[in-house]
Amino acid sequence: MFTSHKNQISLCLQSLKNAVKIATLATLLSVSFTSSAQQPTLDKQAVVANTKQALDKLVWRFGDHNEHWSFQVESILQTLHGKSQRLQRFDIDKEPAKQWTLLEQDNKTPPAGLIKEYNEIQRSNAQEESQATKSNAKDTFMDASSLKFKAIEGDSLVLSFQPKVDLLNEKQNRKLTGKLFVNKDTQLITKLLIVNTDEISVSAGSSIDELELKVDFIQHSSGFTVPDVWIYNTKGTAFVFSDFEEKNSKKYSQIKRVE
Repeated sequence: MFTSHKNQISLCLQSLKNAVKIATLATLLSVSFTSSAQQPTLDKQAVVANTKQALDKLVWRFGDHNEHWSFQVESILQTLHGKSQRLQRFDIDKEPAKQWTLLEQDNKTPPAGLIKEYNEIQRSNAQEESQATKSNAKDTFMDASSLKFKAIEGDSLVLSFQPKVDLLNEKQNRKLTGKLFVNKDTQLITKLLIVNTDEISVSAGSSIDELELKVDFIQHSSGFTVPDVWIYNTKGTAFVFSDFEEKNSKKYSQIKRVE
């Protein structure tokens, strides 16, 4: 009787193991089927087309001769010689010589002498800009025809592009590579990243060994995508024997579009 009872327990255990295997297999098959059913093939051409449309509503930086935007910007510059901070306000509604206001210098209220010097520089800049020929060309950072879908990273679609940084010539720009990050759900651009792939010769004895430009974007109430944080880091050699390393950041706030 003991042997018979033992055999029954053994058979029950074996049946239980088989049932677990079957249930596990069924679950795996179900998950696999569900995953394949819920993940349609990504239309890469559509991703590129949608991103090009999003570029029309992208303000990648608040540049010179800006005709629509008022904002506040905190700039921080860190070099091998130290760190400095500056908080400024740009008001598009004011006359050109008075559009920029210095609010802080190194986290302190600037003294009268510094404000006077700052205002004189702004007046001089305004005069030079009024005499210069203004271009109606849209400020850009990339060759839109080079835009290609690369990968999916988290909740972002990642696209590559050939940068066109205006401070560099065509040969120097060829040593850069760029990425755009687009939110999968909203189809809005959330980040830009440009880095160098090789040493960039700037002039005789001067070169950039490392370059990184990163811009985080936010959606503005006007419908435009605008910069939130700018980070621009460079490292290299100036005048053969002098090394340099700069870390620049800009944080924008109180952004207002004026038609």
